[in-house]
Amino acid sequence: MKTIKQWEDELAQQDDNLRMSFDWRAFMQFLFDSPGVAEKIGRAWLLFFDICSNLDRIGMYAATYQSLARRYQVAPVTVKKWRQYLCQHSIIESFTRGHWIVFRLTGPYLSFLRPANTKEIPGTNELLLRAVLNAIKGEERHSKVS
Repeated sequence: MKTIKQWEDELAQQDDNLRMSFDWRAFMQFLFDSPGVAEKIGRAWLLFFDICSNLDRIGMYAATYQSLARRYQVAPVTVKKWRQYLCQHSIIESFTRGHWIVFRLTGPYLSFLRPANTKEIPGTNELLLRAVLNAIKGEERHSKVS
């Protein structure tokens, strides 16, 4: 039988491996219901879609101008202009670290993240398991006091 510590370690490992996906259906609804969103994304739609498709579990994506330029078959300066455009319109935040650019979605766009390969409410199983583990810990503490 697993100890509580083993369950917690296993859960932490699962959290580290959790990838996120972008809820395109909800985003398309948002796009049609919110005037001006398409214009904000504008000519940088290719970069926006790529960022959304490659987010990690905290809503970040890292790449280089060169790798993105090769993928899109454009000049690196074009990717830089797209990044600046999305930052100016508060769709993403980004910072550079050497040759790497780290992208992060902002505002309402971040709310479209969902755990990859699941149709459940995000984090439901993890939250439930954590609640059970905390309840067990509470029972253990209570029984030691009694």
